[in-house]
Amino acid sequence: PDPPEVHGRHRMPAVRRTGSCAQPIRPIASRTARRVIHVRRAVADDGVAMDPRLIGILTRQRGLITAAQARACCDPDEIRRLIASGDWHRLRRGVYATAEVWTAASTRSQLQRLNDDAVVLSSSGEHPRSHTSGAVALEMPVLLPASPVTHLTAALPTQWRRQHGVVLHVAAFRSSDVVTYDGARCLRPARVALDIARSSSLSAGVVACDSALRQGVGLDEMRECVSGMRRWPGVRGARRALGLADAGSESVGESLARLLVLELGHGQPETQFG
Repeated sequence: PDPPEVHGRHRMPAVRRTGSCAQPIRPIASRTARRVIHVRRAVADDGVAMDPRLIGILTRQRGLITAAQARACCDPDEIRRLIASGDWHRLRRGVYATAEVWTAASTRSQLQRLNDDAVVLSSSGEHPRSHTSGAVALEMPVLLPASPVTHLTAALPTQWRRQHGVVLHVAAFRSSDVVTYDGARCLRPARVALDIARSSSLSAGVVACDSALRQGVGLDEMRECVSGMRRWPGVRGARRALGLADAGSESVGESLARLLVLELGHGQPETQFG
């Protein structure tokens, strides 16, 4: 498997139910303040003032902006100057990031989140993030590929499934399965973990299930979620990964080490003893 990429906190925040969707209760003041500082620093280096509307958009969107949004605030010459000077970096067609945001993305998880944010901005945003994209947004430590691939899930069949580094899965979900965390619409942690387990290796599935349990998802919720996947592709792998999951594993490395001990025939390791 790919080297583990450890990121995120160990606990999910409390969740407030609003209608049929779960809304996390999350302090955002400090994050927003940091984003404002990053945006202001990124545009102040050459001494040219930027339109405050652009600053507002970049602040709301984690340092990202679409070409259409930029054109609505400034003339094409200004946009070309920002790109040519390196103040803005092109992430994908029609989406740019500030230089500071781009250079700060040094880990796989940070690059994955940046890529996912760009994909959502360049699309309708109607499909929630899932699989590894959902895990990164939810700050669930999982195994990530070397090159970011954005995963979204649609409840109904669509005309496209894979294009330009984006995979659109088609699998049923309820509105209550969608949560909003740090500005990103994702499938809930249990579903994210089990979708990874359905579509990836056993080790990746166990790491994802361990991560969900560690962040406070109950085993009963995980079992209820996998029971709704009857006859889905890869569901056997999801059941196997869940059967091997252990909330006591405190990191990706510990999850992988536990699997290695089992493969070597030394019996079931005891996590967090002593």
